[in-house]
Amino acid sequence: MKSFKTVILFLLIFTASFSQENRIFNFNSIKYKPVYPNCKGSLKQLETCFKQNVEISFRENLNLDAIIDKVEKGNYKIIISFVIEKDGHIGEISARSNNLTLEIEAEKALKKLPKIKPGVFMKEIVPVRYSFTFNLNMEMDIELEE
Repeated sequence: MKSFKTVILFLLIFTASFSQENRIFNFNSIKYKPVYPNCKGSLKQLETCFKQNVEISFRENLNLDAIIDKVEKGNYKIIISFVIEKDGHIGEISARSNNLTLEIEAEKALKKLPKIKPGVFMKEIVPVRYSFTFNLNMEMDIELEE
């Protein structure tokens, strides 16, 4: 009987230590991923719609006017990561590049993402980290109209 109580105690402690309370799930590791506003369809269609809309929104919100005079010509890669929180807001935003101006402007663009329906794991709403890489070509001479 004593060993049975020990096993139960161990299981309770073990289960509690793997609680989902503070865990952030990876986008690719859960079945029911976050849903971008107005996306509809199967799970696969929702995933595709999410990815496309995040990139479109990011591209539209990236302020090229703030970048153009501060970034040398060339190809740049921005590694982007953020968390869709349980309430659907965007948090833990990170943008990494070899150019600080690009990082700052990328983070500003991500803050403009809309509220997103959060992911679900084991019937619980959970925070989900999403990452993607954005390539930016600054090779062309861009003339701003005044």
